[in-house]
Amino acid sequence: MELLSDRIKKIRKTFGLSQDKLATIMGTSLGVPKGLEQGKTKHIKDKYVIILANEFGLNKEWIETGKGDFRMNQYDLLLDETSIISDALESYGTKIPYYQDRFEDENVKYISLPPEIMQFKNKVTRAIKIKDDSMSDTIVNGDVIFIDKSSSKIQNGKIFYVQIQNELSLKRLFINPSSEKIILKSDNPLFPQLDLLEKEFTIIGKAIANMKIKEL
Repeated sequence: MELLSDRIKKIRKTFGLSQDKLATIMGTSLGVPKGLEQGKTKHIKDKYVIILANEFGLNKEWIETGKGDFRMNQYDLLLDETSIISDALESYGTKIPYYQDRFEDENVKYISLPPEIMQFKNKVTRAIKIKDDSMSDTIVNGDVIFIDKSSSKIQNGKIFYVQIQNELSLKRLFINPSSEKIILKSDNPLFPQLDLLEKEFTIIGKAIANMKIKEL
């Protein structure tokens, strides 16, 4: 099994990066990737694992332990590991609109981003509390989803928050090369697959993180 130092070096070399560029992507100083590659740092922080997995489509378990495939399974939600990061939201300075399942002005509240999400504050534009199990076990009833409203271009296998007629829900979207219709899938097999034309639904935004909280 590869050492952590070897795995970090493999990531950098695979994507043709200098240590300085890798540090920039990780949002840290040059000493962090250098220490990891030299073996001086024996454990990589969770926030760096999330950044690397998100940026390069890598398997989080492989980054942490060397187990599993180098690449992320295309059906994994990027950053879904943030679902276990916190039991409550506290004030960290950057606030975004929070909606109880629907985008209605009279119901809007404002919540602060937890520190693990702060690094993505330029992408996170909305937080929504999910009230169905169509995406369980990836995302379950009561989870709070952070979405990027600026991201509406369909990406195969990625999770988007969509409106279908008057219903809002999370779906994995797939382009069907043999049809004009888009495939909308739920992770929960009890929910049927939908095949819709792009004009038959609206993309609200791309899900970029989710977390479980006890109380808002």
